[in-house]
Amino acid sequence: MGTVRRWLRIAGVVMIMTGCSSSRAATTSVATDLTVPLATPSGALAPTTAATTAAATTTAATTTTTTIATTTTIATTTTMDRTATTVGTVNVITRPYVDPVVCGSGAVSASQLTDVTVFPFAVGRLQPIPLQVLASSSDGVAKPFAVVLRFTSSSRSFREDHYVDINGTAAGITMSANGNAAVTWMLHDGTRAYMRSRGLDEAALVGLVTRLTPRDPGALIPGFDLQPSADPNALVLLHEHLNTGLSGTVTTFVCQPGLNQGGYRIVVLDGDPVFVYFGIIDRPFPYAVGVNGNGAITITNSFSQTISLEQVTNADPATWAALPAIGQPS
Repeated sequence: MGTVRRWLRIAGVVMIMTGCSSSRAATTSVATDLTVPLATPSGALAPTTAATTAAATTTAATTTTTTIATTTTIATTTTMDRTATTVGTVNVITRPYVDPVVCGSGAVSASQLTDVTVFPFAVGRLQPIPLQVLASSSDGVAKPFAVVLRFTSSSRSFREDHYVDINGTAAGITMSANGNAAVTWMLHDGTRAYMRSRGLDEAALVGLVTRLTPRDPGALIPGFDLQPSADPNALVLLHEHLNTGLSGTVTTFVCQPGLNQGGYRIVVLDGDPVFVYFGIIDRPFPYAVGVNGNGAITITNSFSQTISLEQVTNADPATWAALPAIGQPS
């Protein structure tokens, strides 16, 4: 099967996501400041749930954690927590739309990505990269969560604000005012770990890293096992997948209500769970995230947060078809 690659760039608050055939490879950009290429994968695919690798072995020589902490503190006062909302499965949004009286005329785009390879946060193109989601088992997309990657040390380095000692390992931590955070550290076998979170404070990040045990490099998904916690609200290893063989849809509605109010970008994400979670966190920070059926719906605007998830409706097919494509004259 031929490979078609396209490169899309993020510009301001309006990040263009053009569609592609479900039978072709694609390139799309979902990062906050990076381009994430997608290409047709090769080789066997990994399972999509953590349960399939529960029996994966670990190697004591590669572990960087001991038993310092077993609980995770979850921040409950971030922007995400205040605005996260569940959209009922009965009224799943597939064609996001906001009344023109509220947000002016809008534009739309829809992308369908099938059997693609992703490189989140532009970590590099070396394969394979295990992608894991640490989240709440109930409505996890709308609550604080983290994603963690493990890749070769030759992959790109990340900026760190400061370092903390976690079980004798120097971990670089970066906290953002919008509620996102990241931590990166080296493992004893020379591989690098990178965690990015939404809605977690520094104590929660350290607690999660402490609970991670590196798997044997020969494991089906050579990421981490997450040790149990006595805290009933602690995050769990909810989903995992290699960075190949992923599929999903991205449906977008953008509108601008008026001068100095910025542009609203409403995105519906569906598909493989890993695709959905990384689609939330590997893009400009959404101020509202809600559960939408088996996927998620997000709202982004750098200047205003007036529009709520409750104001997003499902456009009827005729209205949706009449809307211009993003980037095209209305």
